Amino acid sequence: MYPHHLHSEPTVAALQAGKHVMVEKPMAPTVEECQAMVRAARESGATLKVAENYCYEPALQKMAALLEEGAIGWLIGWRLSTIHCRAMPPAKLKSSAAGGRCAPGGCGGK
Repeated sequence: MYPHHLHSEPTVAALQAGKHVMVEKPMAPTVEECQAMVRAARESGATLKVAENYCYEPALQKMAALLEEGAIGWLIGWRLSTIHCRAMPPAKLKSSAAGGRCAPGGCGGK
């Protein structure tokens, strides 16, 4: 996984190699970089997906642990409600990482 401001170059390279790519939102810090990523997908025929990756969300990690322990039964579906604006000391925020805040525990848009 790359921070938002580093998505563009490896994404374009992978797409040009014919690999399917999923990036977290925001795609990149500039419209031009986003357009280059989309163009690479179109030209290569590979799939570019922009999504939210919740694999590090504490609630889902807890659910995975409970499933692994056998503490809960079979998983047939899940719904996650979360607030992404966690209280974070300003010193921990890094807006230079593109697309908004990038802080321990989660990254997201402005």
